[in-house]
Amino acid sequence: MKLDKADAGGSEKARMAEKLLESEARLQFFSAATSEGIIIHEGGRIVDVNQRGLEIYGYQLEEMIGMDVAETWAPEDRDKIQAHILAKTETLYEAAGVRKDGSRIHCEVIARNLKWNGKHVRIALIRDMTDRKKRETELRRAEKERSLLISAVEQSAEVIIITDTKGIIEYVNSAFSKITGYWKNEALGRDIRFLRSDRQERGFHRRIWQMLAEGNAWKGRLICQKKDGGYFTSETSISPIFDPDGVIVNYIGGMHDVSAMVKLEEQYQQSQKMETIGTLAGGIAHDFNNILYAAMGFTELAYNDVPKGSRAAVCLESIMASHKRASDLINQILTFSRQNKQDRKPIRIQPALKEAVKLIRKIIPTNIEIRQKINADCGPILADAIQIHQIVMNLCTNAFHAMQEKGGVMTIRLDSIRVGPERSHLGVSLEPGYYIVLEVADTGVGMDAAVLKRIFEPFFTTKEVGKGTGLGLATVHGIVKEYDGVIHVTSEPGRGSSFFVFFPACPQEEVVNLKAEDLADLKGTERILFVDDDEMIVRFAERSLKSKGYDIHSRSNGMEALEAFRADPHRYDVVVTDMNMPRMTGTELAEKILQIRPEMPIILCTGFSEAISKEKMQAMGIVELLYKPVITKKLLKAIRTAMDKEQQKELNHEANSGD
Repeated sequence: MKLDKADAGGSEKARMAEKLLESEARLQFFSAATSEGIIIHEGGRIVDVNQRGLEIYGYQLEEMIGMDVAETWAPEDRDKIQAHILAKTETLYEAAGVRKDGSRIHCEVIARNLKWNGKHVRIALIRDMTDRKKRETELRRAEKERSLLISAVEQSAEVIIITDTKGIIEYVNSAFSKITGYWKNEALGRDIRFLRSDRQERGFHRRIWQMLAEGNAWKGRLICQKKDGGYFTSETSISPIFDPDGVIVNYIGGMHDVSAMVKLEEQYQQSQKMETIGTLAGGIAHDFNNILYAAMGFTELAYNDVPKGSRAAVCLESIMASHKRASDLINQILTFSRQNKQDRKPIRIQPALKEAVKLIRKIIPTNIEIRQKINADCGPILADAIQIHQIVMNLCTNAFHAMQEKGGVMTIRLDSIRVGPERSHLGVSLEPGYYIVLEVADTGVGMDAAVLKRIFEPFFTTKEVGKGTGLGLATVHGIVKEYDGVIHVTSEPGRGSSFFVFFPACPQEEVVNLKAEDLADLKGTERILFVDDDEMIVRFAERSLKSKGYDIHSRSNGMEALEAFRADPHRYDVVVTDMNMPRMTGTELAEKILQIRPEMPIILCTGFSEAISKEKMQAMGIVELLYKPVITKKLLKAIRTAMDKEQQKELNHEANSGD
């Protein structure tokens, strides 16, 4: 059967309508099923949105239909995407979208033109990338943090070590090599215990491992051994690393080298201890000085009254020799305790070194070689030549004793250094400036840490009984401290010792050599006011000075002396007073006497004095300062010098008056 044209045309339209409906149904199905949002707009106005698009932007359908598509984008991106909205070709771009609640989302868009329902529209497929971008940002941040962490750990000045639960090293940072001397490949895979030293108490490391195994962290100081055999002290913290189930899987340790700090702490503690011992020693020496002063004086008087060459004279000479030894011993104690003031002038150390080497060479065996490395250009230091000689001789003698049995090499060095803002040299803390450094080194038996801590203590010695007083190094320590210097010692058993003495360089260029004056036994007839709280010293002074023709008036304290002086200021020609007396000190007495009679010659005697120097004494008007015990000749010389100065003043005054 044939269909007419009308029937055929109707059937075709019906099939097309049916296909269109099927197409729209498929479009709606795909639109609903896709994970991308779909926005269809015509001329920039939205004509349709799928369900996913509504979810992305948070609108209802009726709210988005007719909306300007530009409103779905952040204001700062609208200009950028306008070209994409109006484009005639397919475009791909990313931009910040704006939800109904104002929150931002990151979108990736594919847009193209097509014909829809007989109209030319532009369809945009929108993918919400917010979560993905967030994850990417977090991953980048995590990667950056990881990179920073790795860099920080690797470049940290602290040693970082990670081990397994058995102590096998799995990681070390670069600082490990700098401090221990081991390369990374020498440490990885080794048991951490190879760094242990023998300088920790028994059971120390076992207790640490026990704490860690129980899940606790440990903090404290470890003394570890370097590759070269040396040691370093570290402030260490060790913690267990747990997995998500709370099981220990690793240990991580951080180590900070505090060896320099430990040295400073030890130096400070030693300084405090030495100061305490010095104060005690100085006080004892002061009291002993007064006793010795009288004993020496009366012995002299007795010696002058007996026939020379007699048995009594020989005995008295032996007593005086013992007094001299006792006096030298007291001077050593006072030097150690920094209470024996000396005149200091700019001197060079080189001559003292040469003289000391000559003397030492005569007494040491030939199996000890002496090497000298003396910088002739080293400038002067502010010092006393005799004390510098003491330092050199004591250090050289100490080095000789260390090599006495097996021989070796004694090295004497002298050089100058400059200490900058870092305030450190050879690990010693120093004030910035220039220093003259004396080193006396030996290749002898060396010393352990316990001996090193005590070598500057008075009367401490490792020598046999009768072979040393234990005052040599204590004396050196006292002199160096008095000079505002520093003494530093390095030593290990079997490796010898090195003593470094840092003297502040003297800015003056004038070099002065001290000369001992000849103390003549001079007589006189002047009237002397003698003041001392020790009865034996007063009795000695009365007898010895009267025997030389002086008219002596004694008082036992400053208050009595001041009353006597006030009663008749012109009765006395010279005042000789002790420094340390009850109720009124010698300097206080001198000040009050000089207020009454400014030209009065005053001689001050002291066993030790931290309160007065010769410069202060001269500023006060005191003409002489004597250190006890004072032998008769020194006292007579001081009186004669004081009177000669006074007489010279009077002659000058008369001459000026005559003009």
